[in-house]
Amino acid sequence: MPDNRYFVLFIVLLGLLGLCRKLLFDSGKDARRKKKFFAVFSIVNVLLIVGFIWSMVDFKFYWTIFFVFFLPAFAVAVLNILTTQFCESCGRMTQNRKFWKPAEECQVCRQPFAKQNLQDKI
Repeated sequence: MPDNRYFVLFIVLLGLLGLCRKLLFDSGKDARRKKKFFAVFSIVNVLLIVGFIWSMVDFKFYWTIFFVFFLPAFAVAVLNILTTQFCESCGRMTQNRKFWKPAEECQVCRQPFAKQNLQDKI
C-alpha cells in the first residue's frame, strides 16, 4: 500500500480510539466500570498502534523500531494506568502529573480518593 494510505488509516485509527475513549470514560458516573476497562483499553490501544506501525515495515523485526516505538509506547501505557484514578462520587477521570505521588482528591468535585493498591489498578 502507498504511504499516504497508511497515513490516512493511522489518522482514522487514532480518531476511532479517541472517540471510544470519550464514550467509555467521559460519560456516566460508574467509576467501577471505568476502572475495570481502563487498563485493558490502554493496553489494547498500545497494541493497535504498535501493530499498525509494525505492519508498515511488513512485520519485520528491527531493533531500532523496538526501542523507538514499542518500549516507549508500553512505558507510556503503564504510566497512564498507574497515574489515572476515577472518582467514586462524580465518576470523572483524573490523571496526576506526578506519577511518584498519587492524587489525594478529585480535581472536579474535591472529594478525597480512597487509597488504592497497585493490584487494584491492574
